[in-house]
Amino acid sequence: MAQSEVEATRERLLQLVKGIYDTLKQGEVPEILMPSRNRDNIVLDQKFAVWRYGDLKVTRSARYVDGAEYMLKSLYMIEFILEMIRNAKTSTLREMYYISEGWKNGKFGTQDESNIMAEDLEVMTALLREDFRLRPEENGASVIGNLTLEEKNRKGEFKKINCKDDVGEAGYSIPYNVDNEKVR
Repeated sequence: MAQSEVEATRERLLQLVKGIYDTLKQGEVPEILMPSRNRDNIVLDQKFAVWRYGDLKVTRSARYVDGAEYMLKSLYMIEFILEMIRNAKTSTLREMYYISEGWKNGKFGTQDESNIMAEDLEVMTALLREDFRLRPEENGASVIGNLTLEEKNRKGEFKKINCKDDVGEAGYSIPYNVDNEKVR
């Protein structure tokens, strides 16, 4: 990931934190406004032939216990992501769930809850979890077949790999991050 992308990710996350902080500083109850994630708010983008969220929004307010817990957990998650960015580390969603055990009242009840929170942050920031340095699982999917791609090796050189001829029986493991800097 390019340094400018890393900085953009950091800034978008800090904007969320700053919004909550500024609202508290003014003596008001903070709220998070985000696109509604339900089927009534899905629209087809004809230009790109993809489904996108529509204009419906939902509000999470710290005025209510559920909303306050939601904000607490999101702030812990943002802090965790910013620490990974700062230290150039990555984590799986599962690791983040287990790390949350140390977040006192901010810990997640289930891994599904932490996964949904990561998805919410994606929606709120218009970023991908890969931008947050979060991987879906330790081992990604594998490809076996007549597909040739180029992958950057540890020396920084691109090497051609055929997923039928150049790999073992387990196939080619798709990396969690398939940006152009890594695979083409």
